[in-house]
Amino acid sequence: MAFCYSNHVDETAMTVFLHTLRDSIGGPVADVIFISDDADVYSNAWHRVMDAPAFRLLCTWHVDRAWKKN
Repeated sequence: MAFCYSNHVDETAMTVFLHTLRDSIGGPVADVIFISDDADVYSNAWHRVMDAPAFRLLCTWHVDRAWKKN
C-alpha cells in the first residue's frame, strides 16, 4: 500500500510518486482497472509511468454527483 501526501496535486507530483512506486515494486503495474475522478492529472501521470490500464473508470462518487447535477 502506498500513500502520496502533497501540498498540491499536479501531473508532475503524481509522476514522481508513481515513478517511486514503480521502482519500489520492481516494474510497471499492468492490466489494471484505473479508477479516478474526471481530472486528467492522475490518468496522464499513470500513462507516463505505468502500462496503459485495461479500463479507465470514474469513481462512483463523481458519477453520482454528475447524475444528480444533470
